[in-house]
Amino acid sequence: MLLWTMRDFMTDHGWDLDALEQVLPNEIAQRICAIHTGFESQRNDKCIWGLSNNGSFYVKSAYLSFFDDADIVPWPWEFIWKLCLPQKLKTFVWLIGHGKILTIVQREKRLMTTDPNCPKCLSLPETMDHVFRGCRFALKTLVFTASIWHCWKWRGNLIFNPGYEPPPNPHHTILQFSSKWLDANNVVNAKPIREVIQVHWSPTLGNFKLKVDGSSKTDSWKICADGLLRDSNGA
Repeated sequence: MLLWTMRDFMTDHGWDLDALEQVLPNEIAQRICAIHTGFESQRNDKCIWGLSNNGSFYVKSAYLSFFDDADIVPWPWEFIWKLCLPQKLKTFVWLIGHGKILTIVQREKRLMTTDPNCPKCLSLPETMDHVFRGCRFALKTLVFTASIWHCWKWRGNLIFNPGYEPPPNPHHTILQFSSKWLDANNVVNAKPIREVIQVHWSPTLGNFKLKVDGSSKTDSWKICADGLLRDSNGA
């Protein structure tokens, strides 16, 4: 059983090379001496967490240690904070990028509700993907989709069409496009106007008109019917 501690291999000025070479090969001792100690040798030894920069333990670093680094695709989310957008929009985009939106599925996991289904379509669980893409009501977020499409279109024109100048007021173009699409869609999906036709017939002289009606009661299966017979004078 080894009884050495770090202090046994250090002096007031750093590593004790002679002490290291007594128990380790010279090559390994030289490598250890090349490591900056960063603290005075008189201090007591302590445990440090090797997965953080300051040696302190964090649950996040422990959680990430369970995943293979090859499966993690880095993404520079810092660019979000440099966007010229209201702070609440930047925060919202950052939450989406990290999957931190409190959807109903997440609320169910936290025992905040018992029904994970979408409150609009009532057919599928409300995940983040369902909120922004899967739900049929998400199609109404036309302006956001139109903004992305126009940005991509303008970028392509800048690359492939020399001399192209984007519109000076892009938000006006996007709003106008969205407004025209909504107007056209409302016309296509508009319900036809229903025309109310009054049906009225008065019997001629010598003829009669019979009006009938009926009703039923489902719990007792009782039914009744009645009629009214009128002549051309309404009698």
